[in-house]
Amino acid sequence: MGMEDGISFEAADVEDTIHAAIRYIYNLEYEKSYRLFESVFYSHPFAPFGTIAVEWLLNQQRDSFEEANQNLERSVFTVSSYYRRLIKSYPDDYRILFYYGLTMGLKARVLLGKKDWVGVLINGYKSYSCIKTAWEKNADYDACFPIGLFTYYVGVSSAYMKIATALLGVSGSKEDGLKQIEVTAQKGNYGKYEARSTLAFIYLFLEGNYKKALKYSSIMAKDFPNNPYFKYLMAESYIGMGKYDGVELLIEEMKRMSSALRGRVKRETTFRINLLQASLALYGGRLREADKFFRECLNYTDFELDYELGNLYLRLGYMYDAVGDREKAKKWYKKVMKLDNRSVACKEAAVRYKEPFSLGTFQECVK
Repeated sequence: MGMEDGISFEAADVEDTIHAAIRYIYNLEYEKSYRLFESVFYSHPFAPFGTIAVEWLLNQQRDSFEEANQNLERSVFTVSSYYRRLIKSYPDDYRILFYYGLTMGLKARVLLGKKDWVGVLINGYKSYSCIKTAWEKNADYDACFPIGLFTYYVGVSSAYMKIATALLGVSGSKEDGLKQIEVTAQKGNYGKYEARSTLAFIYLFLEGNYKKALKYSSIMAKDFPNNPYFKYLMAESYIGMGKYDGVELLIEEMKRMSSALRGRVKRETTFRINLLQASLALYGGRLREADKFFRECLNYTDFELDYELGNLYLRLGYMYDAVGDREKAKKWYKKVMKLDNRSVACKEAAVRYKEPFSLGTFQECVK
C-alpha cells in the first residue's frame, strides 16, 4: 500500500528495522536506535513516534531534563502535524491514528514527571481517545498497553480526578488497567518490552507486589542482559521480599556493566548500586556502612521521576530510627511524603512518621 512521501507499510525489511530499533532502546544503544528509526521515518507509521521518543532519551543523556522536555514538546508538535496530514489522506488506517495517539501521550509523560496531574489527565485523555478509536477499528494487542496505562492512572487518582474522568466517559479500576497492560506484555508486537518494563516498575514502586515485579524485571533482564536497570529492579524486588542472597550478585553485575556506560545512565547506575549496597548494610544491621553508601547516593538526586529518591529517603529514615535519632528520621519521612508520588514509599513514610521503624522487628519479620 503506497503512502505519501513514499511510505510503504508492508515491507518485511522495514518491519525488521523497526524491531531492531526497539531492541536497541532497551540495550541502551540510543544512537543506533535513532539512526534506524530515522532511516524508515517515511516508510512505517511507527517510525516518526519512535524517532522522537528515542531522541528524547538521547537528549536526556547530554542535556538537563528541562531542555530535553522542551525539545520533545517541539518534536511532538511537528510529528503530530505530520500524522494529522496522513490521517486526512488515509482515514481508514487505524495504525496512523494509533501512533498519533501515542505521540500525544508523550506530552502526558512529560507532565507526569512534573506532577501536573491535571495536565496528565487532559493530555492523557486526548491520547487515550485516539488510541481507543484506533483499537475499535482493529483490536491490536499493542493498544491495550496505553489504554491500560491510562485506566490504571485513573484508578489510582484522587476522587476529584476520578469524577473528572467519569464525566469524560472513562472508567475502570487500577486492576483493570494492569490486566490490559499485561495483555500487551504477553501478546504485543512493538509494545511488549515497554509493557513489561512498565509492569515491573508499577508492581515495584506503586503496588508493592514484589513477586510480580521480579517476574517482569527478570524477563527484561534475560532479554537485555547488558542493561543494568533491569538488574536493579530485580534487586529491589528481592529486597522487598526480604530475600537478600541474590542481591550481592546483581550488584556485582551492575558494577561490571557500569564501566561501559556514560552520561546520565552511568550516574543513575552508580546511584542505584550505592542504594542497593546501603540497603543491604542497613537491613543487615551494619549502620556505619549503610551511612557511607547513603551519603554517596545523596551526591546524585537528579531524577526525572522521583520514585527511587522515595526509597532513598525512606531508608535514611529507617537508619536514623535504628540509631535512635527520631527527629532526623522524621525529617526524612517527611521528605518522602512531600514527594507525593503515590508510591509504596510514601505510604510507608506516613506510617513511620507516627510509628518508628524497628530494625530488630523488621529482621524478625523477614526471616
